[in-house]
Amino acid sequence: MSVANAVGAPVPGHRYELTAKGQKYANRGALCYGKPRLQKLLKWDPVETVLGVSQTMAYFTYSIDDLPEWAKRPDVQAALPNMRDAIDGQNKTTMQMPLMLDGDHWRSAMASRS
Repeated sequence: MSVANAVGAPVPGHRYELTAKGQKYANRGALCYGKPRLQKLLKWDPVETVLGVSQTMAYFTYSIDDLPEWAKRPDVQAALPNMRDAIDGQNKTTMQMPLMLDGDHWRSAMASRS
């Protein structure tokens, strides 16, 4: 089956129909299967100033809070390998996130300001 990518071009993919119960886990086309939590800050790169903004890269491990039972099912994880990898990577996979100094605190350089 083909589905439309971000610009509307057809690409190979799968289409899923969510049940009424599944709708509560949908958020802008993505499935929400828990809340990520910083588990341990492992290290960060030396701070650099780029265009007047202090920046660094942080490295950390994470856990997932409120993981629903359906997300633990082998058939669901087989159909959603990225979700399975995120669940399996809890407390052991090193993630990284660019950070920027915003006044007196650091925030993700990837997130827009609210």
